[in-house]
Formats: sequence, C-alpha cells, structure tokens
Amino acid sequence: MIVATIGRTDHVLTGARTARRPHWRRGGARHQCGGLSLQKTPDGRRFRCLELAPLLKAGRALKLGDIPKMREHQRLPLGEMQARDPGTFELVYETLHWWPTGTMRSAYDRGRCALELLDAHCKPLGSKLQALPATGEDLKFRLTEPGLPPVFARFRHRDGTMSCIAVIARTQELQAQTRDPLTPGPNGRSVNSK
Repeated sequence: MIVATIGRTDHVLTGARTARRPHWRRGGARHQCGGLSLQKTPDGRRFRCLELAPLLKAGRALKLGDIPKMREHQRLPLGEMQARDPGTFELVYETLHWWPTGTMRSAYDRGRCALELLDAHCKPLGSKLQALPATGEDLKFRLTEPGLPPVFARFRHRDGTMSCIAVIARTQELQAQTRDPLTPGPNGRSVNSK
C-alpha cells in the first residue's frame, strides 16, 4: 500500500483483491487497472482505520539533519579497470582484428601477456594464432586451426592476472542475420519489403 497525501486528500494505491477486468471509472473515487486499485479518501482516514495515525504526528517526522550523510567507504578502482580493458575484437572469417588500448598494447608488445580465445562458456579454446602484418591501428591474427569460433577474448599476464573479458564481434554472422531474406513471407512479399 502506498499513500500520498495531497492537500486534504489521501491517494491510496493498493493491490486489487480480485483479478477483475481492468477498468477506470471517471468521476468516481475508486479506480482499478489490472491488479492495482487507486482510492481517494479524506485526509488521514486510511491511517485512522489502520491505527497508524500516531505515526504521523509532527514530533515523529524524520528531520533532514537526522539522516546520516553518505560516507565514502571505498573508492572505485577505475584506473585499475581501465588498465584491464583488453580493447575491441572483431572476427572476419579466420582473421581476428584487435584494436588495443594503450596499456594492453604496451604489455603485449613487451611480451608480458598472451591472448586467449574463449568459447561461449568462457572456457579457453586453445586456438593457435598467427600474427599478421599490421596495416593500421588494429593488429591482425589468423586462426590457424579452424574449429569452434571464439566468442570472447582476454589476456593472461605473466604474473597470473587476467584482463577483463571482451566480446568478439563476428562480422559475417551479423551480416547474415541482417541481410534481407530471399524467402517470401505469408503475403507473398519479402519479410522486410515495404
């Protein structure tokens, strides 16, 4: 039950007792919609019926100064999380493109971490990768053993720590799902045609 007192009227919102058809009556004091009931009653009537009126006395009101100020218990480790960001990955057939963050690129270039490809259950696939020549901002790798396509990627550092997990966008699957279907719909037209 929620009660909002506006002026000299209590607006009482409660769960309806029966699952009747939803309806709103205009001009009446009671409205129902779905499983909810809204009633308008004179100021304080509902509280007196439930013997809750003593709780509403001015002396019992919560004062703003009595509410404890929010204390900062622990700082969010945003810098650490940014350092663990592996970057962005995209798989186009057997070629994995990686757009690294500065921190992860530096660690990879120094040989301090290794790329791991994971399945949909975040289990390592043991895929073999062959580095390809870089032509832009991204680094490219070729999957040398075709098998299950990877779903996630992460980096395992030499000290045993790991980066966050990144989702690998599988471009050819996205393109296949967004292409207009060639089969006609029930009205003889293509499903996406207007």
